Amino acid sequence: MSAYLIAVETVHDEAMFAEYRKHVIATLEHGGEQRSVTARFLIGADGAHSTVRHGLELPFAGSEYDQSFVLADVELAGPLAGDEFHLCPSERGPLALFPVSANVWRIVATVPDELGTTSPDLELLRALLADRGPAGVEASRLIWSSGFRVHRRQTSQMRAGPVFLAGDAAHIHSPFGGQGMNTGLQDAWNLAWKLRLVLQGLAGDKLLDSYSHERHAVARDVIAQTDFITRAMGTASAAAQFLRDHLLPLVTRLPAFQDRFVQTLSQLAVHYAGSPVVVGEGRRAVNVRLTLSDGGHPVRLYQLLDGRYLLLLVGGPEDETRRITTDLAARYGEAIDVRRVESLDGVVRVELLRPDGYLAFEEEIRQPAVAPALERAAARVVALLDGHLLGASGPTPDTAARSAPRSSALPPAASPSASASAPHHPR
Repeated sequence: MSAYLIAVETVHDEAMFAEYRKHVIATLEHGGEQRSVTARFLIGADGAHSTVRHGLELPFAGSEYDQSFVLADVELAGPLAGDEFHLCPSERGPLALFPVSANVWRIVATVPDELGTTSPDLELLRALLADRGPAGVEASRLIWSSGFRVHRRQTSQMRAGPVFLAGDAAHIHSPFGGQGMNTGLQDAWNLAWKLRLVLQGLAGDKLLDSYSHERHAVARDVIAQTDFITRAMGTASAAAQFLRDHLLPLVTRLPAFQDRFVQTLSQLAVHYAGSPVVVGEGRRAVNVRLTLSDGGHPVRLYQLLDGRYLLLLVGGPEDETRRITTDLAARYGEAIDVRRVESLDGVVRVELLRPDGYLAFEEEIRQPAVAPALERAAARVVALLDGHLLGASGPTPDTAARSAPRSSALPPAASPSASASAPHHPR
């Protein structure tokens, strides 16, 4: 994160700002003193009561839960596995236990309004555990606690010109599922690398537009998932309780369900299919071990991510992959790193990774004529990148002369529609 973190200041009270086409003028108040700041961009990561969101007059559509919530970190003793979390259904409201350390657990539970207006004490938490928690579990010490009301709300967009919203300023939801921090941090990471490329003059506005497109959809899904867990675990319907209590234990024992559930709650299943800067499903790349064709020790994939796009040419004829490497480096300069990688299974692949580790493009090449297929795949990568990276210069005269007889050589100006025709081969 240090490569992206420029300055952090805690701003209290009001933060009034004027939005212009290419910059923002903000009046910051801190410690009773005000100062005016002009910035190219403003990020409102100022919580559920966001001043920035109110300044943009963006609606925060949604509703409030009927019950209050309590949250606490407590030392627990009893038959709890330290690598598991527990969702405990009850007609009086759900309770969840998440391991924090060897003997410290986070408790999340719904309570009647009169009990959720203040921070819960140890006696209330013991009563909740006895009423809804696993048998034989006892609380011995309260470390921290809070009581609060919860809403499920979301803005209609996360960008308005040079102003962006992130975290609770853009979306809030039930704490069941433990999704809040991950969602906010991934908002920040998704936006940070895009702002970096734009501020360096390497990318254009379309890349910034993709932030709201990608993260709004993820937040919408998180709100739906956490709302379903909250309502299903605390339903007062006898019929729904019967189905939950008899069918859920059977389903949760299935390995496929367990894998999907963990992937969803950990947000490793997040993908960006449909994004304007992605071709294919936009899945998160696996941090595999790679052997680079130019020698050196094997490296993990994520070790190669340095804030630029990363194009991997896996396998393929050496002369062709070297030519593509040279052409793309000349075309995009500091915006992309191109690496030739040994193929361990004999399959030739072209994979374009974003700085956040998600795949913007991937294609497997299995036809006999590998070199022309590689050129076509590289041309599709160019078509995608030309849509949002700046300074696309096309092949140098020398490179163009060498590649002129090849009808599929990298185009000096790729057609935007070419990116939509890229075949996708999920693995």
